This record gives sequence, C-alpha cells and structure tokens, in this order.
Amino acid sequence: MGEYLRWASVVLIGLILTLALGRQEKDYRVLLTLAVCVSVCIGAVEFLEPVTKLLQDLRRIADLDSEALSILLKCAGIGAVSEVAGVLCSDAGEGSLGKALQICSNAAILWLCLPLVQQILTVIGEVLAKT
Repeated sequence: MGEYLRWASVVLIGLILTLALGRQEKDYRVLLTLAVCVSVCIGAVEFLEPVTKLLQDLRRIADLDSEALSILLKCAGIGAVSEVAGVLCSDAGEGSLGKALQICSNAAILWLCLPLVQQILTVIGEVLAKT
C-alpha cells in the first residue's frame, strides 16, 4: 500500500507542477507529464513481480504452455503502453496520433494471439475427429 501511495503522490506532484507551468508552457508540460508517466510505469514493475511469480508457479503446477502465458503478458504490456501513449498524444494535442497508435497496438495484439488461435483450432479439430 505504501508503494502505491508513493507513486500516487508522484503523479499528484506532477499534476501540480504542470498546472503551475500554466497554459503558456505547453511543451514543458507535455515533457513533464511524459517524465512522470515513464517514472510511474517503471515503478509499476514492482507490483508485477509477484504476478509473474504466480503465473510461473501456475504454469509449473498446471503444466501450461509458457508461450501462452508469455503472450498474455505481452498483450497486457502492449495495452498499457498504448493507453498511456495515447493519452499523452491527446494531451499534446495530437489525438489522431494516439488513435493511430491504438489501432497499431490492437493489430499487434491480434498478431501475438495467432499461435493461441491456431492451438485452439487444432484442439477443436482433434475433438471433432474423435467423435
């Protein structure tokens, strides 16, 4: 809880500083926002370490394919990066760039999921062949 409060306070301090810069310093505001966002995202890795350990234990216990869990984590990472970058683009007045990034991110996630879809189709084919 303390770590979260620390990062939340970093965001609030960043917000206060960007507001203090005023409307005239838009370029500095965007750079400050970017710096705070990158810092917080790096700090969020601390929260993900227990999650990755749990997923590794789950993979080992349930004998799951490590590729599937890797794809899941990559998709979550792409989604998070896309969301933050899209909002930053919007804040900088370039909303269309943010939307383009989100479209690219969706395509990348679909591309990453192709091996999983192929595995599912193979399993369905095997089940149908047995009946």
